[in-house]
Amino acid sequence: MDLTKGLLRDICKLYYESDDYNVCITVGGEDEDVFRLILKYIYTGTCNLKEPDMQDMYVPLLLAAGELSLLDLVKYIQLHIIANEQSWLHENIIHVFHIVTHSTTFSLLANHCSELICEIPSLLFNTPSFTRLEKLSLLTIIKRDNLCLDEIDIWNYLLHWAINQYPLLNSCTDISDASSWTKKDFIELENILKDFLPFIRFFQIPGDQLYEFVWPFKKILPKQLKSQLIKFHMIPNSELPSCDSNFNLSLRVPKYKIDSLYISARHAGILRSWMNKGSKSEIKKKDVVEFKLLLRGSKDGMDVKTFHKLCDNKGPTLVLIKILENNHDDGDESNDNSNHIINKRHTIGDVSENLKNNKSDNFKVRRFSTSNIINNTTITSGDTSIVIGGYNPLDWSSSDTYKQTNDSFIFSFTNPLICDSNEYILSRVQNSQYAIRDMSCKYNNLGFGHDLWWFSGSCTQQYYGKRILPITYAGTFVMEDYEVFQVIYSNGKSKENFEEEILEESESVSGGEVKGEMKSAANESNVSNERDGSILNIGSDDKSDDSFGEIIIL
Repeated sequence: MDLTKGLLRDICKLYYESDDYNVCITVGGEDEDVFRLILKYIYTGTCNLKEPDMQDMYVPLLLAAGELSLLDLVKYIQLHIIANEQSWLHENIIHVFHIVTHSTTFSLLANHCSELICEIPSLLFNTPSFTRLEKLSLLTIIKRDNLCLDEIDIWNYLLHWAINQYPLLNSCTDISDASSWTKKDFIELENILKDFLPFIRFFQIPGDQLYEFVWPFKKILPKQLKSQLIKFHMIPNSELPSCDSNFNLSLRVPKYKIDSLYISARHAGILRSWMNKGSKSEIKKKDVVEFKLLLRGSKDGMDVKTFHKLCDNKGPTLVLIKILENNHDDGDESNDNSNHIINKRHTIGDVSENLKNNKSDNFKVRRFSTSNIINNTTITSGDTSIVIGGYNPLDWSSSDTYKQTNDSFIFSFTNPLICDSNEYILSRVQNSQYAIRDMSCKYNNLGFGHDLWWFSGSCTQQYYGKRILPITYAGTFVMEDYEVFQVIYSNGKSKENFEEEILEESESVSGGEVKGEMKSAANESNVSNERDGSILNIGSDDKSDDSFGEIIIL
């Protein structure tokens, strides 16, 4: 006879109903809370991650669960953080990443953090805590092929990190003047970076940048590598070294590529994370998004009719608008009617004319890249410009109505050359009933609520949470160019399909897999088995815990 169900039911009752004990363990501080949560989980199989101030407990609870080999609880905590705590994770990415990369037990969260950093490098590289990141964690990122940073930026960040690992280097050396370095300085630098060097794609660094930023530190490079680099850049039509080279020759390919003239692959990663809005679908590795270009105004036409012809009934779309720089200083021009604003774009700006006169698919307006870290200062090349836009998770269909959704957003990138958190604004819909203004060809005022009508050059905050243009624009702008991309989820599945799949997976962890027999036992004893996306529950959770300073072991 199998008595497992009854035993598990009785153990669950002990936590809530027993009044006899013979061991007292006194636990103080933060450890008391962790111990209380672990004890309750062991006895009842429940863990409510939505309790007040629970965020402070994520890391210590995860560590404790890992140390006690409570693998189902470990998995559930990771799923909860990934699905529901993206903002918290962004703010604590270095601390969390350091913890999870030191144990294979936390591989789910470690892989998610790695993907997140590769998509939005500024979360790691542009923070004051970057130089305190441990070597193993940083090496994990540098090895990856989908890191959205130019190779010269990676090199400069590594130098910045390295000189902060050795006190004498940090205090006595100037990274911008390697001629002042001593032999000992170079030896120390080489020792710190030797494990990173094989994973730097030196052959992807343009010759001028290699000479300016890498060659001053050539003493730390292997002799064979220096010889190959000289040959590659000095001799015309030189080929890359053979594949059996000791150095990584593979290209870094960002996970989210986008064929845009105005934003980079790293912006695509940011936009992708905003589209997920912390949803459970982010856990799936197969839900890679493709941004398929449907329309570019300077090539296909700037009128509303062309937009509807090429973009209606295409599912979720992303709209990018390049604003004519300094148009907010033009005085009366900001009050021009919408047709004049649209047509004016064809007489102003070299970008449009260059595109018209050059039909080559390889034509590039600007090269995205290039902040260089020197003495803790970020130097960015290129002129400041503004790109605004919005994400519509529904179809454009010329319905002449408002469409309702909670998932749309509008945004601005103040300087498309960089991706610092200070350089972009995200504004989510607040009144979902008026999220999408789906107007037909008869009108120019289609867009996002009343907050962004790109054909009319209007941007007035009303139904979305934040203003996305500087106040100097007074709610109007001149559109220089615009692009529309179809947002495609892999395998042709929608975001909703993926959320349903991962919810099923999460529930299997929280219920079916975690103490499955106890779940049955609890049901037999009429103990409630309710749970939401943040409660791991296989027993009764309808009884309140009494506060106590001593933990009772029965």
